[in-house]
Amino acid sequence: MINNVRTTMFFILFLINGINALAQAQTFSDPISAFVPLKETNWCNTGELTLYWTYCVLDEDNNGINDWTFIDAYINMGDGNVVYNAGPNIDPIFHEYSIMGQVDISGYANFEDENGNVVTSTIVWIDNLSANGDPCTLYNDPSQTYSNSLTLDVYNVNTSFSSTVSGSTVDFFNHTTYSPLSQNTSPWTYELFIDNNPVTSGSGFPSSTASFYQANLSPGQYQVELIYTYAGNADNSCQDTYSDVIVIEDLDTCENCNSFKPIPGKRYWISAWVKEDLSQQVKTYDNAYLELNFVGSGQPALQFSTTGDIIDDWQRIVSSFTIPIGTTDIEISLVNDGSVEAYFDDIRLHPFNASMKSYVYDPETLWLTAELDDNNYATFYEYDKEGKLIRIKKETARGIMTIQESRSKTLKKPGL
Repeated sequence: MINNVRTTMFFILFLINGINALAQAQTFSDPISAFVPLKETNWCNTGELTLYWTYCVLDEDNNGINDWTFIDAYINMGDGNVVYNAGPNIDPIFHEYSIMGQVDISGYANFEDENGNVVTSTIVWIDNLSANGDPCTLYNDPSQTYSNSLTLDVYNVNTSFSSTVSGSTVDFFNHTTYSPLSQNTSPWTYELFIDNNPVTSGSGFPSSTASFYQANLSPGQYQVELIYTYAGNADNSCQDTYSDVIVIEDLDTCENCNSFKPIPGKRYWISAWVKEDLSQQVKTYDNAYLELNFVGSGQPALQFSTTGDIIDDWQRIVSSFTIPIGTTDIEISLVNDGSVEAYFDDIRLHPFNASMKSYVYDPETLWLTAELDDNNYATFYEYDKEGKLIRIKKETARGIMTIQESRSKTLKKPGL
């Protein structure tokens, strides 16, 4: 009996000690999770946000096992949408806002400790937390500030302007819209470019009723660009651009001069025939060429040399080109770099996709003597003394060929 009593008491003591051991099981501090610096891209246009967050990795009992395992997280984006982040990995949060204005981003994460206990941790915003920082250290630092949500401005900017042209004077009016309207507009700056040259800049959003810039421009076509930039801080910046073309008409009253006006930005053909007065026979003329200078564009001049074979002492120049933006005048130069005389003929300029024919008439008889086709090759017409067509010759890349010839004779009656 005594032995049995002792055995029972030993079991009771063992049970009590076991209960005490369970009561003294390790408990852990609540996990700490925090937002880390965020990165925004294209806020002016789409409101796209990339957000990161992290949490502490603790081992308070020093058993080599992390005290907490991440389960999942819920991030309220402030626009009615909640982003779910499933464990075990923490993934960046990508979100696109359909609304513009001020939003409050908040969230919480669920963790499980090594004993199976589940705890919910509010994700806080710590001002000085770096991308790879330790939120535990900063959270417990009394000098640091943090909050349970992140307040963010989602900006929307649609940049535009209008212009009024009076002669050579152009006034520019701002028509940019932005939201939220309650924002501080001082971080916004704008810059106006004409043909890639900055002409004016300022801060804020100018009024739409008064011109924010006036320019006097020579006749021509100008590429104008207005750029708005927000630079509140390094992590929250955006830019939006609007461009347009301004045309200043030439007020020249010369009717003949205005019959053909090449347009900057369009493609054209230029052709001509050239002959160098050389004593020896050559395969090509190297010293005579055409040069085009585009006044007002700032672009270098173009030079066009001879191509093809020499035909009956003449060689053709032909090429296409595009008129640079900003050109106000085109200067065509007939250049001879040689020591002998050079002759130019049939100089023509017309739109690239156009068809062109030109005609040559005898100044005395007014008979058609030549017709130049789309390629600036001539068809020659020869007549007899009575004005009857007797021969047609065609200029080709292989030379001048007769394609038609006719003779006629009127018989006289005997005795007449």
